[in-house]
Amino acid sequence: MLLFSAILVHSFSPEEFCTSTVIPISKGCDVNQTDSVNFHGIALSSIFLKICDHIVQQKYHDYFFTSELQFAVL
Repeated sequence: MLLFSAILVHSFSPEEFCTSTVIPISKGCDVNQTDSVNFHGIALSSIFLKICDHIVQQKYHDYFFTSELQFAVL
């Protein structure tokens, strides 16, 4: 908790918190695997960033809201 408080007070986060690895995921098994438009990326973040995200969600959940337009309807 002390690290998270320091990040908020100093408005600085370590560079390791801001990096992620993007993994390409195919949009289907019957698509052209050589065309980049047939993939979407999934970002894998560090465990430290995930912990900070969880703390923010728990502490400020009353201030977060989503729109019905946020998610696609299938």
